[in-house]
Amino acid sequence: MTGENGFVPENEVVQEKKKFPKLNFSRNEILILASFFFLGFSTAMFAPYAPVWLKEFFGVETYFVIGFVGAIPSFAIAFGTWIWGIFADKFGKKPFVLLGIGASGLMYFALMFVQTPVAFLIGILVGNIFISAQTANFYAYATLSTTKKKETILGEISACFSLAWLISSPLAATIQDNITSSNQPEFLKQILESASGILSSQLVENPAMAIQLFIAVIACTISFTIIIFAKNDKLIEETKEVEKNVELKENNGTTVKFSKNLPIFILILIIGFFQQASSGGFWAYSSYYFVEELGALWVQYSYYLIIVTTIGFILSIIFSRVTKSKNVILMVIVMTFLQIFIYVTMSLNPENLWLNLIVYSVPMYMVFSIFLYSLVGTYTERKRRATAFGIFNTVGLLGSVSSSLILGLSADASSIGIRIMFYIVTGFSVTAFLLSILLMFIFRKNQKNREKVK
Repeated sequence: MTGENGFVPENEVVQEKKKFPKLNFSRNEILILASFFFLGFSTAMFAPYAPVWLKEFFGVETYFVIGFVGAIPSFAIAFGTWIWGIFADKFGKKPFVLLGIGASGLMYFALMFVQTPVAFLIGILVGNIFISAQTANFYAYATLSTTKKKETILGEISACFSLAWLISSPLAATIQDNITSSNQPEFLKQILESASGILSSQLVENPAMAIQLFIAVIACTISFTIIIFAKNDKLIEETKEVEKNVELKENNGTTVKFSKNLPIFILILIIGFFQQASSGGFWAYSSYYFVEELGALWVQYSYYLIIVTTIGFILSIIFSRVTKSKNVILMVIVMTFLQIFIYVTMSLNPENLWLNLIVYSVPMYMVFSIFLYSLVGTYTERKRRATAFGIFNTVGLLGSVSSSLILGLSADASSIGIRIMFYIVTGFSVTAFLLSILLMFIFRKNQKNREKVK
């Protein structure tokens, strides 16, 4: 029995030996989610603060430089993620997940020793090329090595990521606000001073950065250790019916199709590009905007992170129950419309710190990480999922990078500075919203055509 898009639904293909209640988790599922939690914990210690750290390294105030250095990780990941996806489909996902997590820990560790801004940037660039081995492959590995529906797993992963940021954000903000060169524990001061010839001089001057990088290394180590004990792509191994079909096709001299509806797949990629241009583009400037432009303390910025991750955790659990493609597309339409409202509100009240913190706290990353990833998985062949996820992630990151650079250049050239960004990302959001409506129209048209054929 085929599903609504011509594929055999995963829950019908997998012959489970034992039926588990909905709230139960398999061993592999728990290990994957725990590993992703600690990986998210390490990211929260670094990502929001990197633009400010790099601005201090450069000593340059232009928005373009801030956006450029903030976009370097996305650019590197966009370059590597689709390549790693192709390799993962051929050799297995888990080894590349391990490679990416290990690269994250090594990058954070290496950044503690670099002495120049150029070396710092090179470290981020090279590190993220290898980190990209896990970005899309972690999603592919999770959806293919558990017996739950892919939408449920993607929702659980998003919830773990939100929970990690919920816990780590106030911790990082407290460290950033309270641990300074003139106010730090004596033992930390002695360690940094004794290692000043080895460690980066920036760490001696910014001890909070040293603590956060050290915590990030520990979190990556824990994440790496946990995922070692997870099994390989169990779902593919247990799906005998799918394997027989693949073998039959290969014996007949045919190849497995990448997608059975390429136009829809391409449209999803385009939506992903503009969605990331909307939410990911301004994200590169968000910490700078709230802390440097509006004068918020880091602990106040952490309030925003706490709110957004709490809401993200709750919504991720709720959205994990949305499994039908029609409803998934509908949620993309609703969320992209909400995104338009968010940026319009911020453009009308650019100097209102608390209003903007509250409005911007509505999490939009779930549109990409849950709904659009789910649609990519639906409209591509299972044996090509890592490749498809890699291509999708690359396109999304290119949207984020190009938007960051466009926003920076526009802010530098505009008389209203950073406020011009809200008008531009509103335009990107409108585009994503209209394309989502187009996707729903095409989806319904295909449904009617299938009903006529039946």
